[in-house]
Amino acid sequence: MNIRIVASIIVLLNLYTVAFAQDFDADSIYYTPIKKVKSKSSEKGKSTEQIKRHYLTRDPQAPSSEFDGDSIYYTPIPIEQLAELEEYRNPFQEDPADSAKRSRFVDYFFNLQVGSLVGCSDCIADKEVTFTASTVHGVTLGKKFRIGGGIGFDSYYGWQTMPLFGSASFDVFGTKNTHAIFVQVNYGWSLPWRKENELNYGTMDVDGGQMLYGMAGLRMKYHDMRISFTFGGKYQAVTSYFEIPTIYYDVYGLPYEGASSKTTIVETMRRLAFGVSIGWK
Repeated sequence: MNIRIVASIIVLLNLYTVAFAQDFDADSIYYTPIKKVKSKSSEKGKSTEQIKRHYLTRDPQAPSSEFDGDSIYYTPIPIEQLAELEEYRNPFQEDPADSAKRSRFVDYFFNLQVGSLVGCSDCIADKEVTFTASTVHGVTLGKKFRIGGGIGFDSYYGWQTMPLFGSASFDVFGTKNTHAIFVQVNYGWSLPWRKENELNYGTMDVDGGQMLYGMAGLRMKYHDMRISFTFGGKYQAVTSYFEIPTIYYDVYGLPYEGASSKTTIVETMRRLAFGVSIGWK
């Protein structure tokens, strides 16, 4: 009976010794103790402060908020410098947090563009500077490609047109979530009309023609708003139909109308185009 009591006391003392050693800042046969330091924060990178104190690359005098890693190869960066470093981030490189929010493959966008057309129909005279405007609505496919459709208004000397077109663009540098340098092509058909003071004698009808507009530009991002500056060239074809009566004179010198003469004239306008646009995404 006494042996059992003694054995029980020995076992309990042994268990108590092991438990006490685990919480004691002294050597133990079960582990090498690390000085316990109460964590000041439960944030990631701050809850293992007692381990970080043994890394040789860390300044023991530096506050724990300046260290955010658990590797001896990590170079600590003070938190107050993070905002400054963010300012030097490549504007054509995506912000990982922003990219995660905009990871959809297909997304809607639109923009409104205004600008100037510079060129001449009769280059003997001075160059003409006229007005152009358009709007494009479409979708982004992935991070770099955009397709859509649009409608516009172009003014030329003697003509005004309303182009209906398809549009495709590609971001050469950057993506839809960053600043970007892009190229774009608009192709379609225009509905034309002549200005009243430019109607020529015998004009019966006018018809539209192809419109081709190639451009390159810089698009800047501010949240979901996009502002772009573009430069390119525009080609526009229009057709005029004329019917001019032939006048004859009889033996008495009196005029009379004979068979009409019909003529078709195709005009092409080539212009440099400068524009600025504002849009969403």
